[in-house]
Amino acid sequence: MIAAIGDHIVIEPNAPDTATAGGIALPAGRKLSTPSEGIVLSAGEGRYLKSGARTPPGVRPGDRVVFNSFGSTCAEWRRAGKTYVSCQEADILAVIDR
Repeated sequence: MIAAIGDHIVIEPNAPDTATAGGIALPAGRKLSTPSEGIVLSAGEGRYLKSGARTPPGVRPGDRVVFNSFGSTCAEWRRAGKTYVSCQEADILAVIDR
């Protein structure tokens, strides 16, 4: 089990596209500088406000999200053959089909 802490969100990203919408094949290992989609696996408790109160995250496990994979707070790692991304909530751009 992977558990996010603080205002971090753990996401399992979708597999990268191997071709463009027009059918042009992309080289292996190429990363595009576009936002990525994935499924939220775990959300932390939320971030602290200046008042000391904690605000809950706007996403929950199971949400399909669009996130900025090139954000300064995103980290990517592999475990047991799967790729995961951990981002702060500010790097999540949208929730799809909640």
